[in-house]
Amino acid sequence: MKIKEVSERTGLTKKTIRYYEAEGLLSPEKQWQNGREYRNYSEADIQRLTKIAALRRARFSVEEIRHIHEVPGDIPEIFQSYRRRLQQEQVDLSAILAVINNITSETLTSEDTLISQMKPATVGLPLPAVDLNPHFRYLDEMEELSQLVSHRITPQEQKQKDIAAMGAAMYAGFNQQDSTSGSNASPGGYGSGFDISPAQKVATYNLLLNTKDMDQ
Repeated sequence: MKIKEVSERTGLTKKTIRYYEAEGLLSPEKQWQNGREYRNYSEADIQRLTKIAALRRARFSVEEIRHIHEVPGDIPEIFQSYRRRLQQEQVDLSAILAVINNITSETLTSEDTLISQMKPATVGLPLPAVDLNPHFRYLDEMEELSQLVSHRITPQEQKQKDIAAMGAAMYAGFNQQDSTSGSNASPGGYGSGFDISPAQKVATYNLLLNTKDMDQ
């Protein structure tokens, strides 16, 4: 099945599904058709995504989920580390709450005042894991690539662009002949003295021939 159906069935966005794939949590079957790569998701992939989402909602990290999947025997150790991490996060959040509960929103008149009043709660705290190992730029690049692929120029469109470019070059040559040699200008405004090289003639003929074949 395609990613659209997978997204509808799991409730996960396409970007989230691609993110899990990029992180090695999911490996759908890949097929090539007409020179393009397609992902064919199975029922097993649906079940896998459901499990991944459940663990992520419980705040397991991507690295922990990958480890659980690859080395099930390490699950007890992973779980202990996960519990210690949540306990530390709870301590950190409690410290932050203790500070912000004593701050009145009316005193927050600028970014500087917010930071100064929050400082006691944040000194010594590490940055979030996602900041230390960000992936958002990679996801944006994947999204842009996906859009480019979906709007990729077909061979026929490329041929037409090539012919148009060749015609523009020929027209520019006509105008140049007309402006430099009045005797070569025809009544219709086209330079009768204009000439193109044999190679250009062959290239134009081949482009026209190939385009005609593709239309059939």
